[in-house]
Amino acid sequence: MGDGTYYQDRGVRFSTNSFTLEEVKKLGAIMQVKYGLETSQFKTGAISKYGLYVQKKSMGRFKELVKPHLHPTMRYKIGEEK
Repeated sequence: MGDGTYYQDRGVRFSTNSFTLEEVKKLGAIMQVKYGLETSQFKTGAISKYGLYVQKKSMGRFKELVKPHLHPTMRYKIGEEK
């Protein structure tokens, strides 16, 4: 639950730094097909390290999927209060 960041203007960023670009793209594609989430990849600044965003336009759906599984103290990770 703690390996990501919520950005009000962008969405949710997953820290997928240990995955290859191909693996991050595959994860994004799976999230699109299986859950209808729009994602994008980004370079973290470190050599060959990539992150994954759930785009802002998919945040409603993402919250719907994730919230039931989040501990209340972690809801700030999806932009909600405890």
